Amino acid sequence: MNLITCKFLRDLLPKKQVHSVYDIWQIAKNMITNDKEYLIRFDLNSTNHIVNKEVISIGTLTGLMIHPRELFKSAIINSACSIVIAHNHPSEDCTPSEGDIERNEAIVEAGKLLEIEVKDHIIFCDKEFYSMKEGGYFNDGDKEEPAGSEDESSGDSDG
Repeated sequence: MNLITCKFLRDLLPKKQVHSVYDIWQIAKNMITNDKEYLIRFDLNSTNHIVNKEVISIGTLTGLMIHPRELFKSAIINSACSIVIAHNHPSEDCTPSEGDIERNEAIVEAGKLLEIEVKDHIIFCDKEFYSMKEGGYFNDGDKEEPAGSEDESSGDSDG
């Protein structure tokens, strides 16, 4: 099966629309085991439907490595309008580390250069998550929900 055939088959699958970071958290936490860090990228089209999701990096219990080049490669191929990235903290502490903050800044800047908006970067655990956008770690001057929902709280796992 070649790349063209695979892409065509993917386009036939129903696409889930993202209404809030809660939707991303629900999908992401079911894609991983919690014994090491995983970084997942969700590619969104212009109507916030997920067109692709991919585990970009698998790290250790306490960290992972990622470069914006690897993060955006498939997003470009998939013609993503925007992305949401999510990674877990096996420690069950969703507080961003200094490394998380530094990586987030580099990723957001790379997205601006590529004109692929980074809508949010969530850090998640089994029972809660943290939105770096809502936490003020995006230097765009606002703290909006990434997909237009104002109903969800960044750390509320009640739904």
